[in-house]
Amino acid sequence: LRRSLSLRETALNYLTGSEYLPGQLSAFCEVSFLKKAVPPTVRKDEAVQVERIFREYTSGSCLQGSILELTGAEGSGRKFLISYASGRTGHPVLLIDSRVLALQTPEIRLSLLDDIVSWAFLNGGVPAFRHFEFADYSPADRQNLVLSILHRIDGTIPLAAVCSENILRLPGESFRLILIELPVCNLTEQKALWTACLKEREFAAG
Repeated sequence: LRRSLSLRETALNYLTGSEYLPGQLSAFCEVSFLKKAVPPTVRKDEAVQVERIFREYTSGSCLQGSILELTGAEGSGRKFLISYASGRTGHPVLLIDSRVLALQTPEIRLSLLDDIVSWAFLNGGVPAFRHFEFADYSPADRQNLVLSILHRIDGTIPLAAVCSENILRLPGESFRLILIELPVCNLTEQKALWTACLKEREFAAG
């Protein structure tokens, strides 16, 4: 008796050893994983804090219902800190453009979220949502978008968000918000962050 088996593309890529994202995710997601994380000369305290949270996340000790939110202006080191923590802990980050999710029908959005959850389970990764604040939504609809994502994932995997301001205010919800607010970088600090990023890319390429 023959039976056909249907696999999500994320699972198929994992089983075949492919590092590529499935087509539906590659259009609005980017994997950030640094093989060699160079200790930064700026944002040292924040780097230690984010790394510690990642280690707790991936060990499961604060997994249930938690979301890490890094807020700050463009160039404040939000993406760098998440990428740095991924390299230090060995867990890749999936950077997700939330504006694309906001434009989808509820059915397509849920299917995409299922693919994101599948990717995270199979790769031991952390999905990090970006641009929540720029989604073409009213504040109320934006909160509904955030809640739909959190409820769909339901605390089964660790989550992160990168925002320009704290928008994940979830009164009455059971989700644990871990907020790290980053001050504006001066030119010297921005140069140091760029230098650290370039060094990491050299290590990854070499």
